[in-house]
Amino acid sequence: MASVRTNARPGDPIDVYIGPRQPPHFQASKWATPFPLEIRTTAEHGFRYRNYIQTTPSLANSLHELKGRILSFTCNSKFCHGFILVELFSEKFDTKMKLTLTTTF
Repeated sequence: MASVRTNARPGDPIDVYIGPRQPPHFQASKWATPFPLEIRTTAEHGFRYRNYIQTTPSLANSLHELKGRILSFTCNSKFCHGFILVELFSEKFDTKMKLTLTTTF
């Protein structure tokens, strides 16, 4: 089981950072959304990111890497890609990921 933490800060206990590059502490993740900021806060973002993961074999075939991990990202939009990763993982492995939300930024 994995958990998801929003608003990651340096020093937070995380296993996998899934966001964009945040100098100087976080390097861009392969799970980061490739879409511009103006789309990230809309429902369209969820559809686009889901399609992006499902049509990118290197990512779709890597979802197993998230098992048992704490995922962390820096947004708190209800359309954040972290929630889509949780859904995709749960669908693929027929299990529920634990969802932990924090607002520490």
